[in-house]
Amino acid sequence: MSEKSARYLRIANELSDPARLLEAMAAERGDAGLGAATPAAEAVGRGAAPPAAESAGRVRPAVAPSTPTERQLAELWRGLLNVEAVSVDDDFFELGGNSLDAVALVARASAAFGVDLPLDVLLLPEFTIAELAGAVDRAQVEQASAEEVARLVASISRMPDEEVRRLLAEG
Repeated sequence: MSEKSARYLRIANELSDPARLLEAMAAERGDAGLGAATPAAEAVGRGAAPPAAESAGRVRPAVAPSTPTERQLAELWRGLLNVEAVSVDDDFFELGGNSLDAVALVARASAAFGVDLPLDVLLLPEFTIAELAGAVDRAQVEQASAEEVARLVASISRMPDEEVRRLLAEG
């Protein structure tokens, strides 16, 4: 975990109130207010090209999003961080995201997937698309109504075995 990620993790562990968390994160970064730009946005504002995910010091090979959840989260990340490509294993903070962006991302993901994601998802071992997608998928299952589960089970029971195996293999 990067030093930057560890610092945000410490702040989040110390504070449980979202308003106090935002204030502390802004103070930690020396922001004058909550609307401060990310380093990537500031660079683009100076006329620089948006940073590519590859320039963030990636040591692992890029892994493309493979599930619908990962693909939708990747779109959210690209828009928020102003990058062209992201790997599901890229750390949000190492790509130029900050704690305020992370809180905004959690809110956008909650709205996009129709689930309540708690702010403690920011405390995932690594704040990556893969980790966040797992949290979204778990929240969808945990927050599904009994009727939704019954419809899903009925739908799966009507599928040919080969189709079920294919869907399970996709993850």
